[in-house]
Amino acid sequence: METVVILIFDGVELLDFAGPYEVFSACSKSEGEPLYRVQTASPNGQPIRTANGLAVMSDMAFVEVDQPDVLIVPGGNGVYALMDDPTLHAFLRAQAAAQRQVLSVCTGALLLARAGVLQGRPATTYHTRFDRLLEYDPTIIARPGVRWVDSGTIITAAGVSAGIDASLYYIARRYGRAVADMTARYMEYEHWARLAADLA
Repeated sequence: METVVILIFDGVELLDFAGPYEVFSACSKSEGEPLYRVQTASPNGQPIRTANGLAVMSDMAFVEVDQPDVLIVPGGNGVYALMDDPTLHAFLRAQAAAQRQVLSVCTGALLLARAGVLQGRPATTYHTRFDRLLEYDPTIIARPGVRWVDSGTIITAAGVSAGIDASLYYIARRYGRAVADMTARYMEYEHWARLAADLA
């Protein structure tokens, strides 16, 4: 079973992390055989409050995360409080250097840009934040209007609900379209049909 760790923090956008959490938790090759174990990590391991006020428990602190197979970096206004966190930046760089999968959602891409792991890569983010993305790293090849961008070990998704699509895309890339389709059907998420067409 592969591990997925989703970073959470005060001010995180709820669907940015809850969407991918649902996708990876629901993913299985057959009923009763999950492919992923999903956990959350907050800055100090304590509960956080999302941008719309929901209190969420955390499984661990950022410093306790140990090279998951997939790291999800969501967005929300809370990212700006983390922009100058050298420990987080070092962790993000180590994750990228280890060639493990990183998937950002919405303004989570800004954290990746600030950490320097998007240099020269194509990337997307929330539709009103491309100026900030390029301010942090002008070498990034901006892809506005794109639902997700696959640059190998780093996938960036556009805003909020796009994290669901990018997660399904990654599952299709990793385990095949049938597994992604089955996951989307379980969720009754209608985009799965379009996803299948995009990957055909």
